[in-house]
Amino acid sequence: MKRHTLGILLAVLCLATAGGAGELELPAPEKWASIGEGTRLEAADGIWRVVPGTGRETSVWTRPVVAFEPAKYRVQFRYRLGEGELHFIIKHGNDTYALLEKRLPATGGEWRKFEAEMEESVPGVHGSVWFHVVRPTEIADLRLERILSESERASAERIRAVPVRQAEPVAPEDSSLPDLTGTFLIAQEWHSWFYASSAPEGGDDFFLTWGYHDGRSEYFTSSGPLWRRAGADLIYPYLGFYSSGNPEVIRWQLRCMKNSGLDGVLMQLYPDPALGRKFMNLEHFEQCLKQAQEEEFRLGIHDEIQFMPASAKKIDAFVERALSVLSLAKRYPDAFLRRNGRIVYQYEAWNLPYSPEEHQRIMETVEKAFGEPVYWMVCGPAEKMVQVEGLACLKHPANVWTHYRQEGTKTYGTGGDRWEAERFPPDEAIFWKRWSESVRKSAELVAEANKTRKNKLEHAVWIYPGFNNAGRWAKVPSVLPERSFDRSEYFVRAIRAALEAAGPEVIVNLSSWNDREEKTALEPSWSNESPDPFAMVRLLARMKRREFQEPPLPPKEYVDPWMWSVLYGIDRTPPRITGIRLHVSEANLAVDAVDDLSGPVRVEASAAPLAASAREVPVKPGESIRLTLAVPKRPEGCGGVFLGIKYRAAAGTSLVCSLNYPRRVERGIFRGNGAAATTIPAGPVLHGRSGARWHAVRLPNFRLEPDRSGAVEVTFRHPGKAGEGEEAVIEQLAIFPEEIVNETSRGFALPGAGREVRTFVVGFPDKLLPRNFTGIPIALQAVDAEGNRSAIQIFDLSEREMNSALGGWSIECDEVCWR
Repeated sequence: MKRHTLGILLAVLCLATAGGAGELELPAPEKWASIGEGTRLEAADGIWRVVPGTGRETSVWTRPVVAFEPAKYRVQFRYRLGEGELHFIIKHGNDTYALLEKRLPATGGEWRKFEAEMEESVPGVHGSVWFHVVRPTEIADLRLERILSESERASAERIRAVPVRQAEPVAPEDSSLPDLTGTFLIAQEWHSWFYASSAPEGGDDFFLTWGYHDGRSEYFTSSGPLWRRAGADLIYPYLGFYSSGNPEVIRWQLRCMKNSGLDGVLMQLYPDPALGRKFMNLEHFEQCLKQAQEEEFRLGIHDEIQFMPASAKKIDAFVERALSVLSLAKRYPDAFLRRNGRIVYQYEAWNLPYSPEEHQRIMETVEKAFGEPVYWMVCGPAEKMVQVEGLACLKHPANVWTHYRQEGTKTYGTGGDRWEAERFPPDEAIFWKRWSESVRKSAELVAEANKTRKNKLEHAVWIYPGFNNAGRWAKVPSVLPERSFDRSEYFVRAIRAALEAAGPEVIVNLSSWNDREEKTALEPSWSNESPDPFAMVRLLARMKRREFQEPPLPPKEYVDPWMWSVLYGIDRTPPRITGIRLHVSEANLAVDAVDDLSGPVRVEASAAPLAASAREVPVKPGESIRLTLAVPKRPEGCGGVFLGIKYRAAAGTSLVCSLNYPRRVERGIFRGNGAAATTIPAGPVLHGRSGARWHAVRLPNFRLEPDRSGAVEVTFRHPGKAGEGEEAVIEQLAIFPEEIVNETSRGFALPGAGREVRTFVVGFPDKLLPRNFTGIPIALQAVDAEGNRSAIQIFDLSEREMNSALGGWSIECDEVCWR
């Protein structure tokens, strides 16, 4: 609930959450504009008072304007007027016409209630609220709200957030768990490489890939629906696939970390591989720092220098890079993870080319320029690193004991040495004995070094909760033998062994927060290891002798589509159209649609684009061509369209397309072709794959005012050198409304393995698809039982397909239409 305050509480302007309905946010009284000299809006004791001035028109109106959408609305308020009348108007757009207009009589000084409904039918418009008066008028309890339709009310009830409560796992009693109450417990490697193709503000589009930004990901090649690809041991994020930069996801992850009892987390920062003088994800780190400061949690630095090229390992590059991130401490002093008052900076140095003197020089140079000591935590050759006086903490290597899934190869232990397994598969008793011995030797080395060191060293042990990169791009995957499905027991055993070997004062460094491609994630996950997605963080909290509290979930629009169905009991995965077949004997199509969960219920189609261009326009290498499509006048205007491009280009060719069209870029201002605009939308890049193909692109902010015509200009540029290579061909352009025409469709079920497949017969009236008309583009969209819509897909019926034998020619959709 929101209230505008001017030293007092004014009329309550609520914002409902269900289905996007509820009261619209109106500006505070001082934000309203006035017409007429001296006209003003006063506020006192919860009552607004409109006082007319001396001008020709005496009125006040909302500025900024109110955002409407096609829907029904209800307005109500109380008013008191001694004499005269109150003229109340709600206007559409830029004073185009009135959505609601009433002249209210005087009340004789008594309060009277006014209530009325109206309907906005034009999408993407704004409006304004007006009070015209000739006598001072008092107004109270002004409310303007959108009315939910019957289907919206039903949908709002279905998607009401009722998070699933999973069964508690069978876990050891707290008394039998290691006690980490006084232990500095941190997690390293909070990764920021995850990217999902939803809009930054959220949404329920398909997630086209998930993993590294450059496309390396197990999910890119795994079998099964894209949003369910979970990799080798089925550890699937609780929120589903997400973008690491999504602020709602960041906030939820920080709260999970904090509630688990972690003292902090180290963000993995990647040096620029070219020069190494800056971090590639520094802007993301700053965003996380800002939110961490708000959540009262702490972030440390993990400099991933170990796997970078030589240029990034130069001493001057290291210093410059370190100072670039430490400089953020001035802006976010309470967000940085500190140990003994110093910011934690960690890097790994197994094979870095630095001598002890060079490590020392780096640390001294950074601290001198930064102006304060830094807590340097390094994992590297122990005998060398204890000689570095600036080192604050020596980290013992991870407990990952892996064997290759290939007989006869070596097994690797930790503690700085590689050792042969005494049998295959490796003997766990041998592993635990040797690992405990290596931890003990490392702790003894630190204790011995501290007898002569000026700056005393602390000791940390690096612990993995598991390891399995079998689903990664590794050619010969490594796994923890027989442990992929029992991480909790192995994890607890490793922590207990570290405490026994190194003493209770040891620092416990866990890895990692969300590395799913190596299956080491602590982040809440769906898994075949436990019925509780929060098992790992709940386990951490118990070892800290506290109870883990599940933080509130992000808003539903930030959760990936499949997880909507799991967490909220409603399917938000859009259906897909997989192919169409033309029935030549009739003016109709057979359309195959598939939906993994709820099932499609109809197919909507349009065979009448707003505009279509001529065919066969060549684009020669090194040249550009411009094509124009006329958009006709429409009484209701036009907003939200898709541009379909059919083209041919040789493999390896990437046509660059630029767009110019009428668009509304800000505050309801309409701009025509050629007019200056603050936001020019980028066109698509059309990748050549020899044969003809359709590509569909949505034209952002496309708007045409009612009864205005316009044009879409499309420029294609061939990137090749003039006179070299093959020319490309633009075969056809077509514009379809975003909400395509609903034609007749009826479906019948076909058997499908694990999913519902339906074939729909879509009929077209002769006026839309005459039997002798060929080459017309067809736009199709599948809709499921919950109203979720597939991406718009565009097909073309060529003369060959129109005249093929009875049963039709099968046309496969060869392009994902990106929204």
